[in-house]
Amino acid sequence: MNRFIWTAGLLLALTSCGSLSPPSQVLTLRTDSVKINCVDGAQGVTLGRDCFKVYTLPENAAYDVFSVSTIRNFVYEEGYEWTLLVRITEIKNPPADAAPFAHELIRVIDKKKVP
Repeated sequence: MNRFIWTAGLLLALTSCGSLSPPSQVLTLRTDSVKINCVDGAQGVTLGRDCFKVYTLPENAAYDVFSVSTIRNFVYEEGYEWTLLVRITEIKNPPADAAPFAHELIRVIDKKKVP
């Protein structure tokens, strides 16, 4: 009986630890080389900060528009197309005015000057 309780407790501990970390995925993203004005999609209001377009690779499909500070550990420079490996993690219960995902740079794959 003790062995059963110990095994059940161990299984419960191992499975509950896995559920504490939010789901994440790794994507290869390409940035656009020019900044654009950030616009609130719901209200169509210019937010007064710089953004840039981001595309998924290898599809080169439009992914999102990020403010220049969206990807942690990445400093955007206008005039360059960047290819980045980024970890995207779901944020559990984000504030109403915040994004539901966190983006963190894993590494820069390429940085190309665009004329």
